[in-house]
Amino acid sequence: MLAEVADLLQRACERLAKAERLSVQWLATIAFFFATVTARVEALERPPEQEAAVLEPLIPALYLERVAARSTRAEIRQRVQASSSVLLDALRQPDRPLQSGARDERVGRTGCRRLR
Repeated sequence: MLAEVADLLQRACERLAKAERLSVQWLATIAFFFATVTARVEALERPPEQEAAVLEPLIPALYLERVAARSTRAEIRQRVQASSSVLLDALRQPDRPLQSGARDERVGRTGCRRLR
């Protein structure tokens, strides 16, 4: 193992071994999450550009917003919230795919939070 070659402490080697064991589980969890989200977005039967807007900037922006709210350090919370705001602000522009169509079609039926 590379950790042994690097002459790391036993505790560091144990932590690396644990991370290696859990990596497959983490990967499976992330793959499951994205497969589920993609299936639900596709079930909405929206145009491809709207699906892409939900999957690419909207969901990551909402995730970052949640991470920011849970952060205990103000500096991190502000930086993560700023990243989320940049993504959400771009989605609010009139020429963006999520802004096209009737207002009730954009947000009402899906149960998603409105982009203010």
